[in-house]
Amino acid sequence: MSDLRNLPPKHQQALDEFVRYLSGGLQANLYSAVLYGSAVRGGFDARTSDINVLIVLQASTPEAHTVIGEAVDAAPVLMEPFVLGRVGIERSFRAFAPKFDSIKRHHLLLHGADPLVDYTRDSELAAFLLEQSLRNLRLRSVQAYIQHRSSPKEYLGYLTRTLPATITDLSEVLRFADVTLPADFTARIPQLGQWYGVSEQGLGNLLDLSLHPRPMSRDDVDEAHRFLFGLLDRAVTRASTP
Repeated sequence: MSDLRNLPPKHQQALDEFVRYLSGGLQANLYSAVLYGSAVRGGFDARTSDINVLIVLQASTPEAHTVIGEAVDAAPVLMEPFVLGRVGIERSFRAFAPKFDSIKRHHLLLHGADPLVDYTRDSELAAFLLEQSLRNLRLRSVQAYIQHRSSPKEYLGYLTRTLPATITDLSEVLRFADVTLPADFTARIPQLGQWYGVSEQGLGNLLDLSLHPRPMSRDDVDEAHRFLFGLLDRAVTRASTP
C-alpha cells in the first residue's frame, strides 16, 4: 500500500494494517485516508511519535467512529486519527486552517480520493488562527506553572505532552512566512532561536528535557517556565504584528 522510507518496518506494517482495517470495516463510507505529520514531513521518532491519519468519511456517524476506535485499539503503535465527514469539510478547512496548511504541504494519500486537491489557503484567516493557537499555548503555560510549580513531576509531564506541539506551532509561524525548516526539531533550533530572539541553548535544553525526561527541581521548574513563557510571549507578539 504505502511506501515510506522514513517509517520503521514495524510502523509501516502497522499503518498498512490500520488502513486495511478501516477499508474493510467502513467500506464505501471511507472516502479517503491521508497520512500527514512527521511520518511524511520527516523527524519521525519511533519512541515518541504517533502516526497521524486524516480520515474523511462519506458520513461521520457513531458506528463509523466505533470501527475507527477498534482499528486504533488493534494497532501495535500509536495511531492518531483526525476524523471528518465530507459534508461541511470546507468549513473544517477554514476552522483548522493552519493545520490544513501543514497537511497540504506534506501528506500522502493512502486510500480513496485526495480531499485536499482543491484546498487553497485563506492567508488572513490562517494567520489569525495561528495567532489564536499561540495565545492558547501561552495561556496553558501559565496555568500549568501555577498549578504544578510545587510538583516538578507534574510540570515535567506537562512539558513532555505539550512541547512537541509547541515547537510545531512556533515553526508554522516561520513556514507561514515561507521559511524552509529542517524536518528534525533539534535542527530547527538555530532558526527558531534567531527568529524569536531567544537563546538557542535555552531552547535546546527545553526540547531535550521534553524528549528525554529527567527529574526536575523546583528551581528547574521556575527556570523552564520563565524561558517558555518568554518564548511564547515573543511568538504571540510576532504573530500578531502585521
